[in-house]
Amino acid sequence: MALNGLGLFNSFHLGRRAAGSSQAAIGVIGRNIANVNTPGYTRQRAITGVSDTGSDQAVGQLPQIQAIRDQLTERLLLQERSRFGTLDKQAILMSQIETTFNEPSDTGLASTFDRFFDAAEQLANSPESVGAKAQLIERAKTLASTFSKMSSDFAVMRGENVEEAKVLTTEANNRLAAIGQLNVLIARAASDDEKLELQNRQERIVGELGEILNVRMMENANGTRTVSLNGLPLASAAETGTINLITGPNQDLYLQLDVSGSKFDLLPGGGSLHGLIETQNSIIPAIENDLHTTALNLVDSVNALFPNFFQPLTDPAQRAKAGFHVRVLVSMAAQVTAGSSGSGSNDLALALADLRNSTVAGTGNVSIPAFYRELVSAVGSRASELNQQRDTSELVVDQLQIRREGVSGVSLDEEAADLILYQRGFQAAAQYMSVVDELMQTIINGL
Repeated sequence: MALNGLGLFNSFHLGRRAAGSSQAAIGVIGRNIANVNTPGYTRQRAITGVSDTGSDQAVGQLPQIQAIRDQLTERLLLQERSRFGTLDKQAILMSQIETTFNEPSDTGLASTFDRFFDAAEQLANSPESVGAKAQLIERAKTLASTFSKMSSDFAVMRGENVEEAKVLTTEANNRLAAIGQLNVLIARAASDDEKLELQNRQERIVGELGEILNVRMMENANGTRTVSLNGLPLASAAETGTINLITGPNQDLYLQLDVSGSKFDLLPGGGSLHGLIETQNSIIPAIENDLHTTALNLVDSVNALFPNFFQPLTDPAQRAKAGFHVRVLVSMAAQVTAGSSGSGSNDLALALADLRNSTVAGTGNVSIPAFYRELVSAVGSRASELNQQRDTSELVVDQLQIRREGVSGVSLDEEAADLILYQRGFQAAAQYMSVVDELMQTIINGL
């Protein structure tokens, strides 16, 4: 006797497979619901069904577990996270640079310049005044100490950047090692749901790595992932590389990839490490150079009027780092002469006061204070621009995250509806097996 062309025993197995398929789907739904608040979790879906061929091979084929992904959105999200990492790090560092300049304020270099030139004007008005001469010396010492402090602050910042780069490099290597270990587990996974769970964990780690470096991820046929940068594989199913941080003689920073003893120069391309390295290697040196140029032209211009007022900067190394070497040599009022033609003359003091507005070739034919103001303005503009770009990038990340959640995120309403569907499917399969069992009992009893 047969039912729909199948023997009763095969019909019973058909019901068993249907019940197992629904039960597996219910398990997937439970896993989705349990991870509804897990950041970066990718919703899973069970493809259910049974074969009516009577072959038990279908048991190993259905249900299949499938991750619901939008590959384009996830790729764009990874790229934008990297861009945000760059802008966020640079915005933070530029904020620190603004703090170093401390402008506008009464203690900033601009105000210190003004008070120095004000003292020069007072000396021009009272060329024999001991008090005016003493005040000029004290204002010059304040100017020198301000240059020294700012130069030292930049040196400290560069040292801190090196230490932070070491931390970020270590974090990147830790994540690469975790990706490589997960690749091994994915290749050995015994089931689809185990593989997808491992891939979920791996994707979250890749996302974290993307905030440090501008990495790309490609999925291989066996479910393992290859993570690359600049076209060089950082972690794959075969091996995992190590990123080394190289520090140059001027605290410049470079990256090198070591894969099984082979070394390759590496450009971070994006992420917080890229933002840090670019700021360390390019932005801070340019700002420091302008600060030292300001100090150098001040020393040279004042010494041209008052020889040895400041310590002369003759050594090329000192001239290149003039901000560290501004020293006032005069210590007594008697060492200051306001004019070049004897008592009562004030031509030198007037010329010193005129430096406030006089153009200087070494500063691009603008006055020394104006050159410094342009530097402060450029730093402020750059900081403001970075803050705006960072905010825009953060908005894009949020929008892409929402878009991703719309596809891959867990909806409790949808899961509840699917749960009811598969529960009913399980109940129908159980009822089907009960009917087949009754038919088998009838046949057996009739023999």
